[in-house]
Amino acid sequence: MSNATHRSTEAVDPVCGMRADRSGAPLAFDARGKVYYFCSSMCRDEFQKDPERYAAKRKSWWSRYLARVRKTTDGKPMNCCH
Repeated sequence: MSNATHRSTEAVDPVCGMRADRSGAPLAFDARGKVYYFCSSMCRDEFQKDPERYAAKRKSWWSRYLARVRKTTDGKPMNCCH
């Protein structure tokens, strides 16, 4: 199996961050039209208790970086090194 095919069958579990198999339909949950996949039934059950908490948790690394920059600079432009 190629890496591209292998990656397309995997997802990231929104609860624990581990890899989850997309073909594991019993370990999937549809929340507001988006399907989430889980590594175990424990993670799926935890997600079902409060989907909003975990659905909002996953931000891209760029969004997290920009949020840290805004927090440390109080939203003001940073001084350039030039």
